[in-house]
Amino acid sequence: MLDGKLETFLVVAQCGSYTKAAEQLHFTQPAITQQIRRLEEAYGCALVEFHGRSFVLTAEGEALLEYAKIQKANERRLREKLTHMVHPLRVGATLSIADYYLPHRLKRAMAQPGFCLQVEVGNTKTLLDRMLEGQLDCGLIEGMFDESLFEAIPFCQAAFLPVVRGGHPLAKQEVPLETLYPYPVLLREKGSGTRAILEHHLASKNSSVLAFEKQMEAGSFLLLKKLLEESDAVSFLYEKVVEAECKSGTLAPVFVPDFPLYRQMHFVYAKGSLASGACKTFFSYLTPIVTEEKM
Repeated sequence: MLDGKLETFLVVAQCGSYTKAAEQLHFTQPAITQQIRRLEEAYGCALVEFHGRSFVLTAEGEALLEYAKIQKANERRLREKLTHMVHPLRVGATLSIADYYLPHRLKRAMAQPGFCLQVEVGNTKTLLDRMLEGQLDCGLIEGMFDESLFEAIPFCQAAFLPVVRGGHPLAKQEVPLETLYPYPVLLREKGSGTRAILEHHLASKNSSVLAFEKQMEAGSFLLLKKLLEESDAVSFLYEKVVEAECKSGTLAPVFVPDFPLYRQMHFVYAKGSLASGACKTFFSYLTPIVTEEKM
């Protein structure tokens, strides 16, 4: 931003009169005089010479005038550039949503002129924390959140179910939940919505992941599914995440009472966020969602 004293100097030079400059700037004439003197003190030279009631710029004053004009023009160009700059909307998405629910729904958003998007993938807890810290504008999450801190719009409903390898003794069998406990369980890392949903459901049954023969974690769905295919472990995943593998037969569901769980995924942003308008506009671009069907 151009220094206020330089702005005053420009107006004085253009008007050729302290009185007219004071009127234009809505200052008193002594205030104009004081600002010019401060400039002279700052640069250590006289900028104007008085001849009676009129004045002329000194050589130093002429040099400063050219400098001030250049800076004024640069300031205008900078403001124009900043006004027309496109700032990316910073969107967070959990791994399940980013890899299996979001890509084909971004078509309209990607086609919007001037629309710029930056997507960060993380677990539910990390994304919520980053939204509260102002590091993300909004997020698509599958886990639980504090409704007093976040505005939320339903994104889609997804089926959550137990899955094993295609040749597993329990593949496509109808069994009680306890029948799964003698097997290892493959989990997402702590903080993920997928794991939180499972732990919450088990707690409602007075159980926990500790009831399984052993617990293993994987932060990658590709790795988790490969481990399922190569072992007798069981995991709990969204239907869309294992859709292709279940169709090919490398993985299979297990039919357990109370499963599939149908969970609502949400589009959220921090309450009071200055980006709320842009967030809602982005959400409106997403292709309408239909409820996931049972497999």
